Amino acid sequence: MDKETLDKAVELNEEIDNIREILRHKSLYIWNGVYRQYADHRYYTTEEINAKLQEILTAELERKKKEFAEL
Repeated sequence: MDKETLDKAVELNEEIDNIREILRHKSLYIWNGVYRQYADHRYYTTEEINAKLQEILTAELERKKKEFAEL
């Protein structure tokens, strides 16, 4: 395996891990740019938006896993 392929594999692995971490949460929220853990500093999504985001992220995760397997 050459360095370019290895770098791409590491990058894909990090992206896959990030998406998995996001999908672990049942309720997604949109970060408003404030580094605080208080609920009033988060903008929660509606159930419809949350479902669509989960669907998009799941599809992206599968695409990246497939791409990783092809390396």
